[in-house]
Amino acid sequence: NPAYGGGVRGAGGADLTLVDVLVQDNAAEGIQPRGGGVYVESATLTLLDSVVQSNRAVCAGGGLLAMGGGAYGALATVHAEGSWIEDNLAQCNSSG
Repeated sequence: NPAYGGGVRGAGGADLTLVDVLVQDNAAEGIQPRGGGVYVESATLTLLDSVVQSNRAVCAGGGLLAMGGGAYGALATVHAEGSWIEDNLAQCNSSG
């Protein structure tokens, strides 16, 4: 689904690790787009010395959206070390 994770998507119990990665200028598009740069659902994301910037999503999580409960029943964990999440845009909420 291109509406979920314009740059990177992790789901289904995955362990996703990004090392020295630039996630930039991506967009989540479609119905209720979420996670313009990175979308994580029922998964673990580790960011090491990485940058998530200048991404966009109309609905939620312009830079990074980690679903952690609520109506989606999802569980996500994010670890970041030496990483930046900046200058992202979400028109509804959670820009980052």
